[in-house]
Amino acid sequence: MQSFQFLAVASAAALMFASASSPSLADTCGSPRDGLICMSSQCRTGNGVWLKTTPLITGIELSNFNLNFPPGKPFALASSKGVKISISVPDSLSQLFLDFTQVTSTIGVGLPGGPPVGSLVVANVPARGDSTSKAVLIDLDSVVFAPASSDAAVVDAFTKVFAAITATPGPIPLGMSGVAANAANISDVMLPGMDPTDVCLENVQFKVTSTLIGLGGLKDTTITAPPRIIGGNPTTGLQLAVDVQIKNPSTITLQLNTDVTLALTAQNATVGSVVLPNFSLAAGTNTYTATGYLAPDPTNPAALRAAVSLIARFVAGAPSPIVVGPGRATNLPALDPAFSTLSIPQTLPGSAGQPLISRAAVLIATKGLDTSTSPPALTFASTVVAANPFDAPVAILAIAAQIAYAGVVCVQLSGAFAEGEFVVEPKASATSPRVQIRVPLQTGHPECDQQLTANLLRGTISVDVSSTLTISVGGFHAPFPYSQKNVTIVPDFTGIPV
Repeated sequence: MQSFQFLAVASAAALMFASASSPSLADTCGSPRDGLICMSSQCRTGNGVWLKTTPLITGIELSNFNLNFPPGKPFALASSKGVKISISVPDSLSQLFLDFTQVTSTIGVGLPGGPPVGSLVVANVPARGDSTSKAVLIDLDSVVFAPASSDAAVVDAFTKVFAAITATPGPIPLGMSGVAANAANISDVMLPGMDPTDVCLENVQFKVTSTLIGLGGLKDTTITAPPRIIGGNPTTGLQLAVDVQIKNPSTITLQLNTDVTLALTAQNATVGSVVLPNFSLAAGTNTYTATGYLAPDPTNPAALRAAVSLIARFVAGAPSPIVVGPGRATNLPALDPAFSTLSIPQTLPGSAGQPLISRAAVLIATKGLDTSTSPPALTFASTVVAANPFDAPVAILAIAAQIAYAGVVCVQLSGAFAEGEFVVEPKASATSPRVQIRVPLQTGHPECDQQLTANLLRGTISVDVSSTLTISVGGFHAPFPYSQKNVTIVPDFTGIPV
């Protein structure tokens, strides 16, 4: 039986008044009786007076609601300061002054029109308020909020309450019902000098609707700065630090004590995930540093294309539309329906757009002639000075590039570096090992056949580069396109006899 107890104190005259209009105090409260409450002089002894009354509790108002989910437990601990219980004093008690001191109840909670699927266990909670103010205030401090039973259907319905709270913007009506016992001090207002006596009002049946403000699907979420590439792993992918701001419009706060993992989608394909560690959510503005993982399914061509495009736009400094969600809370299945509702459109900012290639050099002394192709081509060894704008070492494993001079593609660059991978430390620049370039001859384009080589031998030239780099970060390999205009190429005459 759900119970709700009000504790009171009554003077002897007050009890005489009560007993004059009601059955004797020696009567036993016994089983609940519809439409009646029982007033007893010694709380929970079973002796008392049955009083006919209108509903004593007319409303329950939650100004704030904090839910703390202990790790591995199938319930939450709820806290709320200043819960307001509105009361309507019945005629049978109208001549008594009730100073409420304690409340006990198991409050059933559910969506309007449905049965209670969860319960708030309120046990001997101190109360403040009286019959004059027509309100009783209590503070809930880590009271158990759990499914009303272990029945699978009830547990499922309980998780849907969380889903409604998470997804709904604005007010959410919640049905609250039960039977209360209320401890109070009761004194006769006609005899204010009399000593009060403790009494209880039991079998206080109630069924009211309370309101909470929902989390609104956490739509007011913003990635506040360009992500920082901080590492990689062959299994989890490219790792990024992502600064996130979430504005919580609700008076509901959450402490999950576990991670929340949200899917990362680009171009309608899942390309990775975003993890909010040890997630908590206060009312108002919250800031986090989340960890992003760019790890497309290698067997999904659409996901691979979307991930490559995302990397390319990010490196080029261009923003990209993405969607964050749905998600799940680690080892907290009760919240899976709630986080599965999340779908948060976002814009992923690009990096600062720092050019990756500072300059290139062509080693003139390595000139050769390749006649195995048509048209034949001059070959040179070249080096590249590259910058790493990221917060993790980047290894460039191979490069495939087309180099345009005066608007015409004249040079092909393809393959791995002759001396192995090219590693650039975080926020640093480095000169690459040698890589071969080919300058085709007899192309029919004077820009390539005469001007390019002639001008390079005279000094510096400027070219446009369109390339695909194969990079490795922490063992995670990823190809991505990269283009840069006005790259400086200088001739290197080292090894040429003077």
